[in-house]
Parts: sequence; structure tokens; C-alpha cells
Amino acid sequence: MSFFEDGTANHQGLPMASLPPRRKSQASLTSWADKSTLEILNLMGFPKERAEKAIAATGSNGVQDASDWLLAHVNDPNLDLIVPREYIIYLCPKGQLLDQLNQFWVDSQRQCGWNSAHIYYPHITLCSFFSMCDSKVDILDPLMELLLIELNQWPHIGPIKLDLYTKNKNFIGYFVKSPHDAYVEHLMVRLQQEFLKA
Repeated sequence: MSFFEDGTANHQGLPMASLPPRRKSQASLTSWADKSTLEILNLMGFPKERAEKAIAATGSNGVQDASDWLLAHVNDPNLDLIVPREYIIYLCPKGQLLDQLNQFWVDSQRQCGWNSAHIYYPHITLCSFFSMCDSKVDILDPLMELLLIELNQWPHIGPIKLDLYTKNKNFIGYFVKSPHDAYVEHLMVRLQQEFLKA
């Protein structure tokens, strides 16, 4: 290997051509910012179906996560299978209620041992599982925004009352009691209407 005055070398000892300095135009930087994750992945050379699958699998977390997912699955024999994903929408507690429920989960596991109830975090199921192809997943974010708007319009009628259900030995849980059950039903109907529009 030989070295040249500018410090460049190659394995054959031949001078290396230096590249001209790159120009970063402001126009090209802003044009990337205006593109969707799918468009950028397509420009990077990923096929549309694979890019859609990666976006769905990573929860629409951006180009970096989607491209990392694609590279991690490059040898996956099922990568090109077009199979709809299953989703479910839960209403989950937050704040002080979540803290208390998490503590209950820890205490119950310590006192009674682990059981399958510890797999699921506290939630209210808003709809049953539904299938959606990867190309339609982009409707979920606006749908969740609509869901938040609807939730914020719920009247604050005291604490939500729950009914304990224990008739089935494979399921123990609570159901929302009146008057809040009407709001949950309304929310589920709104979700179904929006899915049918999409």
C-alpha cells in the first residue's frame, strides 16, 4: 500500500481521485421534511409493500425505525407475505389511578403468585379485534385523535362505576356500569363509523 502527499492511498498503490465537496442546498433539505415516511422509504429503494409493512410494524415511528426493521427482517421468508394485522383498542388509565393499579398488580402477584391476569395491563376494551392491511394503517392516528376529542367531551359524572364479572372461570373482569356504559357504547359506534368511512 502506498501513501500520497494528501494522505490518500489505495490497495494497488494508485492515486485516489478526490471527490468534490458536497453542496447541501436548503431546497433539498426542506423537500425531505415534506415527505412522508413511506415516500422516503420508497426513495431509499424499499418496495412499497415492504415499506408499508415496516411502518405498521414499528407503529409509524419514522424512517429510522422502519428502515432498521426492514434491515433486521431482510432474510425473513415471510417478509413479502401480505397478511392483515390484528388490532384492538383499549382505554387505559393514567395518572394516580394507573399508579394504584400497578401497585395492586405487584401486590397481588407477590401474595397470590403469577397468573395470566398479570399479562394484561388494566384497560377497558373499546372494540373487539379487527384486521387491517398495512397500507391502511395511516388512518389509525387520525382515528385516535378523534377518539381523544370524543373522550374529552364525556361529562364528568362522578367516578366510573364497575360491575364485577366472575361467571366464566376463564375470565374475571369488570364491566362499565350506567351511566358511563352509554358513553363507551357511543365511542365504539363512532369508531365503527370512522372505520367504515376509511
